[in-house]
Amino acid sequence: ACPQPHPWGGEGSLIHLAITGNRYSSEIEVPKTIADILRPLLPKPASPKSASVEHIPERLDLTNEPGRADPTDVRPIHVFSGERTVFFELRRILGLVQGGKVRVQPKSGRPTPASQRAIAASLATPDFDLELPATQRDKYTSEGGPVRAYAWAVLAQQCGWCKASQGVLKLTKEGQRLLQDPLPEALRDAVERMAFDDKFDELQRINNIRGGVPFPQCRRSPVFGDQQSDESLLL
Repeated sequence: ACPQPHPWGGEGSLIHLAITGNRYSSEIEVPKTIADILRPLLPKPASPKSASVEHIPERLDLTNEPGRADPTDVRPIHVFSGERTVFFELRRILGLVQGGKVRVQPKSGRPTPASQRAIAASLATPDFDLELPATQRDKYTSEGGPVRAYAWAVLAQQCGWCKASQGVLKLTKEGQRLLQDPLPEALRDAVERMAFDDKFDELQRINNIRGGVPFPQCRRSPVFGDQQSDESLLL
C-alpha cells in the first residue's frame, strides 16, 4: 500500500498508514485495530493537572501559542462581577419587556439584532469587547457580537420571567412580581430554574457553532473560557 498524499498538498508519509483524519479538520485518530495492538505496549498518559494562579493577571500573552502570526499578540483580561448591578439591570430589562421592546426569533428564542441593541443601551456597564484588534482582522473574521445583551433576553425566558408571544416577549406573573419587588430570594429561585432548563442551547449565540457561517468564513474571535454559558456571566 502507498500512503495517500497530504490533503493540503504536502508529501505523504508512512505515518499516514497508521492514522486517519478528516481533510476539513485537524482531528486525527488511530484505527481501532492498530490501537488495540499499541495500547498494551505504550504507557498510560499522565493524568491532567489543573494549573492555578493566586491573582488574575492584567494581560494574557499569546505570543508563544502555535499558529499565532502576530508576535505582539497580548490581550487584556477583563474581570466582570455582576452582583452589584444585577438588580439594576434586571429591572431595566424587564421594563423593556413590559414595553414590548424585546423581540425574539420564533423558533430559537434568540433576541433580534434590534432587541440586542436596545438591551445593550440599558446595561449598567458596557458589554464585553470580544473583537480582535484591527491589525488581526481580515475579510474572513467574524465578529464576537453581544454577550450580556444577548444573554439577558435568553435568561429572562429560562428563569420564567418572560414568554414569547408572536415573536415578542411578554412578562409572566413571576416577571411582573420581580419587576415590582426584585428580591434576592426570587432571583435565586429563578436561577435554579434556569440551571435545569434544557429548551435552549446557550452555544447558539456563536454563529459558527450553530452553523450560521459556512466554512471557510468561520474564523471566530478566540474567547477564553467561552465554554461557560453566557447567562452565568451575568450573575
